[in-house]
Amino acid sequence: MTCTENRTMAMQNTRESAAAHRGCVENINPAALAALLLIVSMTGCASLGLAGSKSGTGGLFSRPGASTETEPDQRKTASLGTIFGNSSTAGTTGSRQGNRVAEAALSFVGASALTVGGQTFPYDCTGLVRAAYWSAGVDIAQDFGEYTGNGVTRIYKTLESKRLLHSSAVPAPGDLVFWDNTYDSNEDGRWNDPLTHVAIVVKIHDDGKIEYVHENYRKGIVVEYMNLRQPDTHTKTVAGRTVIVNSPMRMRGQVTTPQWLSSHLFREFGKAHLLK
Repeated sequence: MTCTENRTMAMQNTRESAAAHRGCVENINPAALAALLLIVSMTGCASLGLAGSKSGTGGLFSRPGASTETEPDQRKTASLGTIFGNSSTAGTTGSRQGNRVAEAALSFVGASALTVGGQTFPYDCTGLVRAAYWSAGVDIAQDFGEYTGNGVTRIYKTLESKRLLHSSAVPAPGDLVFWDNTYDSNEDGRWNDPLTHVAIVVKIHDDGKIEYVHENYRKGIVVEYMNLRQPDTHTKTVAGRTVIVNSPMRMRGQVTTPQWLSSHLFREFGKAHLLK
């Protein structure tokens, strides 16, 4: 997204304040918050994810600098053997279709636009999910017209209607993962904002750690982490290195709360690759 010269300073504040997806907690400029919530009404995880943009580069959704946290190296591409070959937990290798979705999601890590076969999807969490599933031959927006709400809500309701949601602690590659309350979408300062973010599971480890690909409002499309077996652990030290157990998920600048990690805000998984 770009803006005119007259709005450059306002958009810069908005970018620094963190669009409208999620993250951990920091101070936010009230004027910038008002601007970003206006943008959220049209884009981001609150959008329908229906219309593609001509370009995913620049503007609000361009990738900023590297995170200050110590994270495992992000992968531009990876073979299926690399992605799925290190887990022995039953059911975590996934189906062929689910693996195709996970591989497609990983191929978008670090990308500045979401284009598949000439079709461009919005550069937000819903657009990423749609693009990855589209790559695997599944149109998860096929029933959007039957529901109301943002894109995340419509995907969730589509899966709910077909009984494809589950709350197992052991998802499979290609499953969707939904979160609530990643930001104050209705601006009332209360904890009542369901279905504000979605991502794609790409790998599950024996210790319960889940790797997922999503559009992070500060870092772009990245791999991050959730472990429902250790829900209150953000980081731990392994062999002298700090590793992330549960990535921050609550948007920075929102009301301070002890519920801010991916594990805290987790809602449900969904097997969208089984859509016909």
